[in-house]
Amino acid sequence: MNRALCLKAGVNPDQFIRRATDRYDAKILHNDTSFEQLVEKLKQLAVLDNTLVIVVSDHGEELWDHGWTGHGQSVYQELAHGVLMMWNPKLIPTPRRVSEPVQLIDVMPSVLDLLGIKQPAVVEGQSLAAFARSLPFQRNGRVVTSRFAHPYSMHEEFTPENHVDSMALFNTDWKLIYRENGKSVGLNKVELYDRRADRRDTSNVAPQHPQEVESMMAGIGAWMDAQRQIRGALGRGGKAALDKDTMDRLRSLGYLGGKQ
Repeated sequence: MNRALCLKAGVNPDQFIRRATDRYDAKILHNDTSFEQLVEKLKQLAVLDNTLVIVVSDHGEELWDHGWTGHGQSVYQELAHGVLMMWNPKLIPTPRRVSEPVQLIDVMPSVLDLLGIKQPAVVEGQSLAAFARSLPFQRNGRVVTSRFAHPYSMHEEFTPENHVDSMALFNTDWKLIYRENGKSVGLNKVELYDRRADRRDTSNVAPQHPQEVESMMAGIGAWMDAQRQIRGALGRGGKAALDKDTMDRLRSLGYLGGKQ
């Protein structure tokens, strides 16, 4: 939903976004309360200090940051920046906030490393245990987030970005967004953001930094090649029939869109 669609539907846009924000804040409060209850129970059981506590979110929520509400429609910061917190007084004795970009696929190798468990031979993510041990950290691969065209993106009222595949490459200083077919829906093919000064992705500085764009586009190309190799190794996906109850539950969670 955006402001224009609110007006088209006869809904007050200011009231709509205020209520959407209130609902989101209420969800955060509910999660905070539930997490507090979990921690208190671990204390009661006297196992909290022997528990590696990890809090993650799979995405953020847009509240008209780039003109729309909801999630899943872009790789802008309000959606790509999630929560990742780890706590244990023995394994992570010194609290710190990490400024380097990390990703959710780093969680599994980090847990295995912190617990001294051997990692599988092939892991896309990278252990972040060096931060917990106050050791230097050097990113070996790339930090990338991606989202693909929505299965019902031909609906005229979907966000333009739902019509195309989008991906973003991060490093400490820069974020590059790439949409191969972006121009077909009126979007930039390439956008560059200064992560040091513009953490909300508000000012596209690609025209002013062509060398950074060229360098990061090479990284995007390498990542796409690697993904094609992974898909080739996995083979084609199969098909499975889902019963109506499962379909309804997935739809209620937003995973199947609104089509019946």
